[in-house]
Order: sequence, then C-alpha cells, then structure tokens
Amino acid sequence: MLYVYLVLVALLIVNIVWNMLREKDVFVQVDAALVLVPLILRLLLIK
Repeated sequence: MLYVYLVLVALLIVNIVWNMLREKDVFVQVDAALVLVPLILRLLLIK
C-alpha cells in the first residue's frame, strides 16, 4: 500500500512540475513551487 501512495505522490509531483513549467505567470509558478515542497517531503518519507 505504501508503494501505491508513493507512486500517486510522484505522479502528482510530475503533473505540478509540468504545469509549472508551462505557466507564464510568475506568481502561479511560485504558488506551484510552494505546493511542491510538502509533496516532495512526503515522497522522501519525511513528515
């Protein structure tokens, strides 16, 4: 079950990074970067 969770988090991170790189507005990119921080910590199993 842990691996399923990690795969879902990884897919979500990839999706957010993809959308962040496509976005032109800097504020939306910063907002996406702030969302990425807890997700990356979850992926590394740091709580």
